[in-house]
Amino acid sequence: FLVNNRFRRLYPNSFDLISKGTLFEDFLRGGAERGEYPDAVGGIDDWLNWRLSQRKSLEATGSITFEQRLIGDRWVRVSESQLPNGGMVAVHVDISEIRQAKEEADLASQAKSEFLSAMSHDLRTPLNSILGFSQVLRSDPEAPLSVDQEDSVEHITKAGKHLLGLINEVLDLTRIESGAISLSPESVVPRDVVGECLDLIRPLA
Repeated sequence: FLVNNRFRRLYPNSFDLISKGTLFEDFLRGGAERGEYPDAVGGIDDWLNWRLSQRKSLEATGSITFEQRLIGDRWVRVSESQLPNGGMVAVHVDISEIRQAKEEADLASQAKSEFLSAMSHDLRTPLNSILGFSQVLRSDPEAPLSVDQEDSVEHITKAGKHLLGLINEVLDLTRIESGAISLSPESVVPRDVVGECLDLIRPLA
C-alpha cells in the first residue's frame, strides 16, 4: 500500500515495514510483534483477527471509523472507505490530545460529583438536628411556646425544610449527569410560594 510521511511518523516501530507492495496484514502483524499496538500485547493473533474483521466490515458497509491505541499512550482515529475500483483509502488522525483532554474532563467531572455528594451529606447532618430541635420545641408540653415563639420556630422549620430541599437539588445534579433524574410535575399555588419568600427575607429587610 501507499502512504504519506505523516502516516509513517504515526507508526515509528513499523516505519521500515511500510513500503510499496507491503501487504496490510504483514504490516499489522509486524507492528504488533514490535509492540506498536498495546492492545495486541499477549494476544497478537486475537488482535490481528479483530483488526482484519474491521476490514471485512468495510466491504459490507463501504466505510468504517474507529479509534486505535498506539504505543506511548497515543491514539489515532481511523477512517477507511471503499473505492469504486475495489481499492481502499484510509485516513489516520492523531487524537491523543483530544483523548487526554476528555479523560481529564471526565476525572474533573467525577471529582466534582464526589465533592457535591459528600458536601450535601455533610450539610444534612446539622440541618436535621436543627429541624429535629425545632420540632422538640414545638412539642414540649411542659414548656409551651408563646405565640411569638411559635411563629419564630415555624420560620426556622420552613427555612430548614427549604434548605433541605436545596441540598437535595444539589444531589440531583449528580443524578442529572448520570441520566437517572426523575421529574415529578406538581401544581403550585403562587400565593403560598410568595408568602414563604416574604417570611424568609423579612428578617433581613
